Amino acid sequence: MNYTQELIRENVFKLREIIENLTYKPKWGFGFSGGVPEKFVINIECEDSTGRHDPYFKEFIYDRYRVFGSTEEFKDPQPFGVSHHFDIPPHDLPYQELERWVLERIMDVDRHEAMEFFKINGKAVFMPDHSDVTKLYSIHRR
Repeated sequence: MNYTQELIRENVFKLREIIENLTYKPKWGFGFSGGVPEKFVINIECEDSTGRHDPYFKEFIYDRYRVFGSTEEFKDPQPFGVSHHFDIPPHDLPYQELERWVLERIMDVDRHEAMEFFKINGKAVFMPDHSDVTKLYSIHRR
């Protein structure tokens, strides 16, 4: 294991303790991807996401539905879960800095959801670009 992997591993231990004691909104969950490299994951259950009106988002949900082996006709699932994956910082961070880092990731996901629900005259003018993961959490006019 190299030095960077060791730092990520140490941060995972700290993050596990943080999320074991964390409370946030109902239907929000926190965990890890279990892959290599491991990712911090925020899972949310969406009741009525306006993201379903984004053609790319509909295609993404359809593909996901099909991949999981359903032979039924696709219908917009209500509710449905969404996972947001974040790289774990590869440098030594004190516990309090990791608490702040978790809050910032939560705020990224909340910002993403706000952009999906914010509408002017029925149009989501800041709908996140679901086809580009680098733009999921930044505000761009569509």
